[in-house]
Amino acid sequence: MQCSVLAALMLATAAWLSAQTPQGSAAPRPFETDLAKLTWTIPPKADSSVQFAILRADSVSGATQMLWRFRPNVKGPCEWHASNQSIVVVQGSVMVKRAGMNGTTLGVGGFAFMPKNTRFQLTVGSAPTIVFATLEGRPDLNPVGASECGVSPK
Repeated sequence: MQCSVLAALMLATAAWLSAQTPQGSAAPRPFETDLAKLTWTIPPKADSSVQFAILRADSVSGATQMLWRFRPNVKGPCEWHASNQSIVVVQGSVMVKRAGMNGTTLGVGGFAFMPKNTRFQLTVGSAPTIVFATLEGRPDLNPVGASECGVSPK
């Protein structure tokens, strides 16, 4: 999938996710879920190369835990978030690229932390991939030029 198309799809998804995040002051409650029982959603205007499942969204802060499922070789946009983001690779692999670095490939169990406003790009490896992501605030997506991630535009 073209990077610009994926960026547009992810922007639409971020707006949709933000609208779905409940507002209010309800106290969190414990729960459990199984990967096999999740409901996967295709982002608005997307094909099935990327899907997500929201695990939890805090009703006050908007902090969100979710899973992203990618087909092989999907390349995300160079982007940043207004809050800190952490990811853990559950299945497959991703390369994390930031300006000034060659890129780090993370396999199963690999972890990355991107402080708010950090420009980064994720590229999925050659196998289907699932990534657990946590945003410490409401979901957003702010795409920027590839050069801000140290990537040559194509």
